[in-house]
Amino acid sequence: MEPRLNDGSPGRRPERIAAGIARRRRTSAREVLAEWLAAADIGIDGSRPWDLRVRDERLWNRILADGTLGLGEAYMDGWWDATRVDELVARALRAAINTRLPSMRET
Repeated sequence: MEPRLNDGSPGRRPERIAAGIARRRRTSAREVLAEWLAAADIGIDGSRPWDLRVRDERLWNRILADGTLGLGEAYMDGWWDATRVDELVARALRAAINTRLPSMRET
């Protein structure tokens, strides 16, 4: 059974979305997002203040499935952190990463 959103519409299945992208590119969700982050000069588990520190590997599928909302909710759930979250977000927006992710209108 498909998951349902609060409005009763079918929800998005993170594992299906991640698998679809990974299958087309033959890479994992983490690799897809690492490539996008690298284009914004954001590292994963790096030492710079704006680098993303991953606390839960489920993060990757959540971002691909839920886009920026999933990123924000994952932050609130403690799945990732950064010393300078503001700089991480500014870099991601300048690189237009958000345009590659699902938006609320698509869910």
